[in-house]
Amino acid sequence: MYPTRFFLFSDNMKPLEFENPGIFEDVRFSQDGKLLILARQNIFSHTSYFIPYKIEKRYNRHLPFLTFPQLSNTKDTVFKGYIYHLPGHVIKMKEIGPNKYSFEDSHNGNDILLEIGGKYSLLTVIRGNKRFVYRDSKENLKRIFFIMDKFYYEMLVAGDYENAYKNIKEALRIKINNPYLKSAILYLKGVVELNLGKIKDAEKTFKNSLSVYSENSDSVQKICEIEFLRGNFKKALYLSEIVYKNAGDFWGLTHEIGTSLFSFFINLQTGNFLKAREIINDLRAAKCHKDIMKGILLLFEGSYKNSINLLLPCLENNHSSFRLGEYRLFLSRTILLNHILYPEEDDKNKELIKLAKFYFEDIYNHSHYDRDFAKISHSYFLLEYGDRKIAISFAKNSFNKLLKESKVDFGKRLWLFYDSFIYGKLMEKAKNIKEAVRGYKTCIKANPYSSLAREAQQRIKELKKNF
Repeated sequence: MYPTRFFLFSDNMKPLEFENPGIFEDVRFSQDGKLLILARQNIFSHTSYFIPYKIEKRYNRHLPFLTFPQLSNTKDTVFKGYIYHLPGHVIKMKEIGPNKYSFEDSHNGNDILLEIGGKYSLLTVIRGNKRFVYRDSKENLKRIFFIMDKFYYEMLVAGDYENAYKNIKEALRIKINNPYLKSAILYLKGVVELNLGKIKDAEKTFKNSLSVYSENSDSVQKICEIEFLRGNFKKALYLSEIVYKNAGDFWGLTHEIGTSLFSFFINLQTGNFLKAREIINDLRAAKCHKDIMKGILLLFEGSYKNSINLLLPCLENNHSSFRLGEYRLFLSRTILLNHILYPEEDDKNKELIKLAKFYFEDIYNHSHYDRDFAKISHSYFLLEYGDRKIAISFAKNSFNKLLKESKVDFGKRLWLFYDSFIYGKLMEKAKNIKEAVRGYKTCIKANPYSSLAREAQQRIKELKKNF
């Protein structure tokens, strides 16, 4: 949920890029000059992770750069180390000897010891009077992260889910004793299975992930999302609030805020806007977080100008509960709808329209995570600014892909009503009435309670009357 990016070099100088690595809890140099990094809520399934990196150049124990992404830009510095996965709520890193570190699990009070000298790493979890020791080969860790590097390329860059699936299964064939890492890899296997449309297999894999590490909050989240996709909204809420409460986090947020946000979206999907508003009012969260939720609610209700007025100030305020791409999508969707439905206000909103156009274009061109959510909106601006042939072809292909992916992706299903309406408007503008009606009908079916569904019904009546 955090708009950050982290680059590291592996032993073979291959850059490893971590999108949304999470919160850095502790970054400092050890007694022997290693760069020690403790972080949580990273891309590997919201486990904590610890990286002791040896730096092959002296920096007098000061960080070489102010921001982590710049670490990858140095040509005369080599980072050597491995990532060690820990429970999801690890804090208070302490060096207790050469290559020996202790941590505390703030969620349940467990003590964690990590010894990483030699060919093996020993992870000891102390729960009361019981000790659980997990021994892993450094060579196996190295192989796993080499495979995971390929996995992320296939998954996020190439979009080849079949190859990504082969990679993740190969990683699971390597012997792993660390339950947190094993659970994280199982989670990623479930994600690929979802993308391949194997919902039952994915659900089984997520449950398997939880059997290895019961506090894997991402696997909890995906099980709840699967029930949402099936239309089992009450069960989805029950699972998120009661059954899997021991996971602690939800969507990388505290359990209260995360599950409240999930409940908020379910109520938007089922048309219970009054309950959605109650959730916002009762939530103990930062003002900007609540303002973003209010802005989203107003979008569903059709009050776009008021939504813009709430969302726009969050550009300058803290909105760390949402990724930057998410926030920009919320704002840009509202601006575009206001632009389409209230063109008489365009003279006052020219700069906002330019901003929305830039955000959709920027997200589509540069965000692996959010680009699919920007495609149809981006194509609308392409049509409006003259690239008619490209816009129509691009929009049609994107819409067909969206219809398929919305069956297995929570976000795409939630926002299908919006993208379908924009697609309908685009095709109406392009004089392709058949496709316009198809888009509007999909909007109505996707969320019949939204203001856009009523607008779509009206557009269908007008199109049938005139054509």
